[in-house]
Amino acid sequence: MRKPISLRFLVLAGLLLLAVASTVYASDSVPQADQPAQEDDDDDDFPQLVGEALIAQRCGDCHSNRFLAGVDGTTRSRDEWASAVDRMIGYGVFLASDERELVIDYLAAQDPDDLLAADESRMQPAEYDALYADALVNLRCTDCHGRSLVAGVLPDNRG
Repeated sequence: MRKPISLRFLVLAGLLLLAVASTVYASDSVPQADQPAQEDDDDDDFPQLVGEALIAQRCGDCHSNRFLAGVDGTTRSRDEWASAVDRMIGYGVFLASDERELVIDYLAAQDPDDLLAADESRMQPAEYDALYADALVNLRCTDCHGRSLVAGVLPDNRG
């Protein structure tokens, strides 16, 4: 017949396991004398990754990265990006205050050319203006008038 495991044995086994685990953890996180310290830059990339994801999720339905890159030869300051983001929030885009800051920081830190795909180029002023005008029409006019009125077709019983 087997003897039951004593409480004392369980406590000692637990302490031993804890000691081994803490030793393994300490050896992974503290550089040894013969190992150079490694910088952990994952934390530095986190705001950039979150900003990029928020742009894709909250802005990507209306704005391409090419549109965000803007007109060739221009850049936006952080204050200009803040104004643009606040305008979008006014149009109904939901961003919590911390998300707003991440988006603004991300956009302000980007070289506009880095937002483009390899085969894309930045827009010329007329192309940008046409896209901006189309976005305004979609935002302001089509809820009441539909795209057919905007395209020059008279609406049926709508003013």
